[in-house]
Amino acid sequence: YAARIGKEKQVKKHDDICGVCKKTGLLLCCDECPKAFHLHCVGLLSMPDESEKWLCPDCVEEAERVARE
Repeated sequence: YAARIGKEKQVKKHDDICGVCKKTGLLLCCDECPKAFHLHCVGLLSMPDESEKWLCPDCVEEAERVARE
């Protein structure tokens, strides 16, 4: 999967399988890393608002770890 990001229209490559179940399908891409996930695999019922940055569970955990340091 490729997602357009920023005004420069850079292309960011993402995984083409879910980071939890390792299956293909409609995936939500992390805005911080290349991982992608099915909504139900990360406990979501609908797509997050496109105007907000979405971080996968691993990136959220890393951000919290860094904030504690």
